[in-house]
Amino acid sequence: MRNQGAGAALMSYLAQVAKDNDCTHLAWNADVRNIRGLSFYDRLGAKVTKQKGNRCFLTWTPQILAV
Repeated sequence: MRNQGAGAALMSYLAQVAKDNDCTHLAWNADVRNIRGLSFYDRLGAKVTKQKGNRCFLTWTPQILAV
């Protein structure tokens, strides 16, 4: 489903679930070698907060949560 909007739709849905549950941000980790995934997360506005070995730890505060 790459480049068909599935990832963006999923992240949008997760942002809405987070908002509905009074969350302030979303956080997850990804493999540092996952260049396409990290690029996608960067386009969303997610930030790498830490790297430990091959793991990148990311946080994202979507606009829907920041309002």
